[in-house]
Amino acid sequence: MIMVLAGTKDGRIIAESLYEKGLPVLATTVTEYGRRLFKPGIDIRTGPLDKDTLRRVIAENNVDTVIDATHPFARDISETAIKVCGECKIEYLRYERKKAKEFYTDIIHVKDFDQTITVLEKYQHIFLTIGSKNLDRFAAVNCLPCV
Repeated sequence: MIMVLAGTKDGRIIAESLYEKGLPVLATTVTEYGRRLFKPGIDIRTGPLDKDTLRRVIAENNVDTVIDATHPFARDISETAIKVCGECKIEYLRYERKKAKEFYTDIIHVKDFDQTITVLEKYQHIFLTIGSKNLDRFAAVNCLPCV
């Protein structure tokens, strides 16, 4: 069984492509919304995966390969998957998307969320690609008023 740690469009495409080729696939997503985006027929596990849960899901589903196609900022699950795959002696593969800087030239790079909040206060319109885990930190950001 191939487990695809999804949660992104890329993860969905990978899982669906493997399924369409007739390979046994178990896709994972944290939210029910993520589950609803998959095509019918694919086995999907919904909910967060800590170390013990991931180990149990791997064992129960006879997983021999994990493809990590999670969001680039989803470090916790990626680190957990690397550890668990090593302990279970199964294959771990990481899907990496192209970096945004290859497509856009006017991106502002920051080192952490605190610096991001400071920088954002100078702008009217912001576009965050951080996922939902830390979104609440940005709800109170005072951006310039729209004119």
